[in-house]
Amino acid sequence: MPITVKTSGLTFIEIIIALAIMAILTTLAYPLYDQQIRHSRRADAYAALHQIALAQEQHYARQNAYTIDLTALALPPTLQAGQSANGYYRLVITNDDDNQTYQATATATGLQKDDSDCRLFNLNQQGVKSAQTADETANPDCW
Repeated sequence: MPITVKTSGLTFIEIIIALAIMAILTTLAYPLYDQQIRHSRRADAYAALHQIALAQEQHYARQNAYTIDLTALALPPTLQAGQSANGYYRLVITNDDDNQTYQATATATGLQKDDSDCRLFNLNQQGVKSAQTADETANPDCW
């Protein structure tokens, strides 16, 4: 009667095939994951601009004028320093000469600069929202 040897485990070829499949899946999945991360970081700009808009309206109610001074608004310290809460956007306010209008802008910085689809966000005193791509083309899909 012949003796049979029972083997268990994976062969070298099976391991190589599994690694190749994992490499292909990773190559396909990582860009999508990275895009989703950049997309989720946009919420940092949305929140900062809405906080500025609210603070601007409170300032207008007290002073009958808008301001470009972030420190004059009742904002959290990071926003007063010109950075969004998580630091992905730089914040700037511009206005007209009589301080009756303003435009708050959030510009991507650091890792978020890779978000070429929605690099710059604007919000004005009328609540009009706009966004621009890296090449300064308007992109209404960002908001």
